[in-house]
Amino acid sequence: MDAINWAYGHTIWTVLDVNNRHLLIGAPINGATQPNQIFMMNYRELDESYAIASQKAVHMSYAGKMVAWDMSRKWAQWNISANCCAVVRRQDKTLQVWFGNNTNTGKAYYLDPTNATDDGAAINSAYFTFFFVNREMEQGLQVGSHRHLYTYLAAFCSGVGNLSLTAYADSLTTARIKPLAPRALVGNPSYDLEVGMNFEADRTAIKFATDGQVGSTFFLSKMTMTMKPSPWAPVRGRI
Repeated sequence: MDAINWAYGHTIWTVLDVNNRHLLIGAPINGATQPNQIFMMNYRELDESYAIASQKAVHMSYAGKMVAWDMSRKWAQWNISANCCAVVRRQDKTLQVWFGNNTNTGKAYYLDPTNATDDGAAINSAYFTFFFVNREMEQGLQVGSHRHLYTYLAAFCSGVGNLSLTAYADSLTTARIKPLAPRALVGNPSYDLEVGMNFEADRTAIKFATDGQVGSTFFLSKMTMTMKPSPWAPVRGRI
């Protein structure tokens, strides 16, 4: 919310997509003067208004630990520039969300789950995992409390095109990244994709991304990483 250009707050719009249980908010971000990003709140698993208001994505447990809660509202940022949005009733009486773009083309768009392009252009999509592993998992897996060696990655991933994989050390803004070997995707895989890593860090996140080609898509349902305490430098040992 701090990135919104509130001098143009009057251009902000909101739409409730009841069919998909999404609340959509278009807003001007990072100095923009018209809505150039959409904040999407998903309340798919919540049936009552009080649950939407009270169920945060993260809460504190009785033991004082921060826990991610599945049955909660969840937010995501959509990189869609749209000056307006509306729920439109089609001729077949179904309801559909349409967006009016702000690129001066005069076009209106809807989200088509069967279309893998953005008005004919490639959709550059990416997904970042969380940083493996947290303190509780370190203790349970007995992999040590400091630097780890990540040796192998397996993921059940289907799609079209080539899958780009990148390992990030310790934070998403780090310069310590390692591109992993890309993998060709198929629509109905019979086994997990397997990738060698040989990457050291206190914690590591993996970026899954498309290859930038028109029609490329991926669907990720499972990921496993093999890790152990660093055999060469169990602690970094300097500031």
